[in-house]
Amino acid sequence: MDIHETDTIHTTMDRTMAIQELLERYASGERDFGDVDLRGAQLNGINFSGVNLRGADLRAASLNRATLWGVDLTGAHLENTSLRHTDLRRARLVGANLQGTDLSEALLVGADLTEALLQGANLRGANLYCARLSPAQLQMAIEAGARLYDPALSARRPRVLALS
Repeated sequence: MDIHETDTIHTTMDRTMAIQELLERYASGERDFGDVDLRGAQLNGINFSGVNLRGADLRAASLNRATLWGVDLTGAHLENTSLRHTDLRRARLVGANLQGTDLSEALLVGADLTEALLQGANLRGANLYCARLSPAQLQMAIEAGARLYDPALSARRPRVLALS
């Protein structure tokens, strides 16, 4: 085993320990995890509602079906991250890098995507109702197959006729 292989094993073990520590700290009530390194972490189904992950590195991580309601991901690195079916309602993704991220069927209702980089992101079926988007981001989201309305509020309703 050469020095580079040892460094890789050590880094992977350190990251695993860091994830376990993060989960324990979250369970004890801590919510401030800005700039944390979670590259490649497998966090499917996790509930991290209300967490501060400003500037976090989540590149190539998997958070499918996670609950990230109200999470602050301002300036976070989410390149090639999998967020399929993830609840990101009211999340702050200001300036986040979402290039190549899979957000298919994600719930981004009321999310703030101001200045977020969305090139190459999979937004098919993502719900962006009331999300903050620039006109260019809006066009990109439409072309990528995102939903920009709430189907529950858009259902055809019976007409109410005034009685005379």
